[in-house]
Amino acid sequence: MSRISFLCVCIFVLVQCCIASGCTHLQMNGLLPAGASVAEIGSCDANSPFELDMKGENIAFADGGLKIGNLRSGRTRLICSDTPCALAWSPDGKRIAAAFCRENGTKLRLFDYAGELQAETEVPGTVSNLAWRSATEVLAMNIVVRQFSFGANIAEALLRWDGVSDPQRLAFFDNTLKPTTMKQWKDNLMGRLTFRLSPLGDEVLLVNVIDPPLFPTYLRIILHNLGSGKSREITKVSLGSGGAAFLGAGESIVLGDGDNRTLVSDPWKGVTLRTIPTPGREVAVSSGGRYMMLDGNLFGEGIRIASFQDSCRSNFSAFGGYMAVRCGDRLSLVSGLQEDLSVRFQPKETARIIELRKQLSEGLITPQDYGRSLERAGQ
Repeated sequence: MSRISFLCVCIFVLVQCCIASGCTHLQMNGLLPAGASVAEIGSCDANSPFELDMKGENIAFADGGLKIGNLRSGRTRLICSDTPCALAWSPDGKRIAAAFCRENGTKLRLFDYAGELQAETEVPGTVSNLAWRSATEVLAMNIVVRQFSFGANIAEALLRWDGVSDPQRLAFFDNTLKPTTMKQWKDNLMGRLTFRLSPLGDEVLLVNVIDPPLFPTYLRIILHNLGSGKSREITKVSLGSGGAAFLGAGESIVLGDGDNRTLVSDPWKGVTLRTIPTPGREVAVSSGGRYMMLDGNLFGEGIRIASFQDSCRSNFSAFGGYMAVRCGDRLSLVSGLQEDLSVRFQPKETARIIELRKQLSEGLITPQDYGRSLERAGQ
């Protein structure tokens, strides 16, 4: 065999091995920031949840069950044979909250890092997403659908669970959907009805579905203060919207209208600060607010710097500059996305801001009063 023929055979065998083992690479156009890089994590279940821990050292994901992957060593281990529908790491990275959705209800479980089951409870319906409000409290968006001849009743509730007592309801929305709406949107709607927790843990952005009898169905973006229990509608968006997320320190939000554009706005003054020409059907924001992943496009300081597949989903670690990306049944990791995280509130200042936001939600102070208070504090 000639040297060229032997080389061709070697290349063919290598390609076939890569295909057989799922050795594919994340497709990307554009350039990552200086110092940033991308690497594959491995396979996962398509359309499944995945979550980086706070420091970007470990990832929890679904792959024939619930797995934990250590991103430094590359080792993964199965901690539960059931497949999760939602995941969240505790702030210290020592525990994982997981939801396991079934037709007759959802089980909420807490695991330690070793995979030992620490707590379990069951709620009706589906859980669309989870977040840790503190080291001991998990929030869950619970959705219960009841079918009737005239349509369906859909009840959305934000639940609080400490792993000891029964889950407690913090916010509740109840609406009726037309039969045509359920037929067309049921499979996609559950994933849209989610929430995002503010950086200080005092507010959430909720997504609520409204289906008027004579008008098109739409989603409401709602700002809910957990201290006062008061809710305020921010805007209306189409069913294709990926919802909203807090930006940076939480004084502004980013939301997709689901059709044409993504807006950065002040949720209290109702002022649009910036418009990005992408519909925002998938929205993820880095901890410092410098980076946003919108519809498979990575934006830095509001400028698109790299593009992935439209169907890719992502989440950022709170620290370390990491972003996990799921495209189909493959997970990848972008590292080196550095940003300024120097804005950190002291406990006393944090308590004051939380109290001001509570008063703002109750209408006791105006947005102008709140802004002046932040300026006096040098925020």
